[in-house]
Amino acid sequence: MAKYIVKATIQTLEKGKKLVIKPSAEPQEVPKALVKELLGKGLIVESGTGSAKSGAEPAAPGAGDGTGDENPGD
Repeated sequence: MAKYIVKATIQTLEKGKKLVIKPSAEPQEVPKALVKELLGKGLIVESGTGSAKSGAEPAAPGAGDGTGDENPGD
């Protein structure tokens, strides 16, 4: 099994036993047979190239980004 950042709970059968992988910011082992499908669905991220927050919404423009335009209507 390879290690990936898991972004959602994954349930599967492996060797006849139920396998549950819970989301975490720490890299976890994921069965190789599932990697391609889970990467394609965005449920896992390669541990060296992304983070668990990579699917988060981007901050709104001017929302404390250091530009000094936090209150553009003033």
